[in-house]
Amino acid sequence: MAPDGSWCAVALWRSGSLLLLPLDGSTSDERVVGLPLLPDNLTWSEDGRHLLVAGQCADPVRVLTEHSTVAESRVPWAVARVDPDTLAVEVVARDPDPQDFGCGTTALEVGEELWIGSSRAGALLVLTL
Repeated sequence: MAPDGSWCAVALWRSGSLLLLPLDGSTSDERVVGLPLLPDNLTWSEDGRHLLVAGQCADPVRVLTEHSTVAESRVPWAVARVDPDTLAVEVVARDPDPQDFGCGTTALEVGEELWIGSSRAGALLVLTL
């Protein structure tokens, strides 16, 4: 949700996009942002100006198949920073090696680090920004 409560962001996982939805009941100001990933979880950047979007970089069928059948998914992932005002999208992290850490699902800025969680890796990946 926006800091002022005027809109919320919804991850449209299957379509690889983000919906910015006004909370005043109008639909005329809805905005859709295409992403280079399947958005899983959303957090705010530490400065509160950008949305961090973490998700998988694979076909939805592959993600779901591996998630349900493989103990440690090797699905590649990325984290994008989205400016909700301009709708600019910047990829700020990609999997260094999905063999070691696949299926990234969430990201959090902590100081100069980006903490990335996975639904299947059983670990937390910490990258320097």
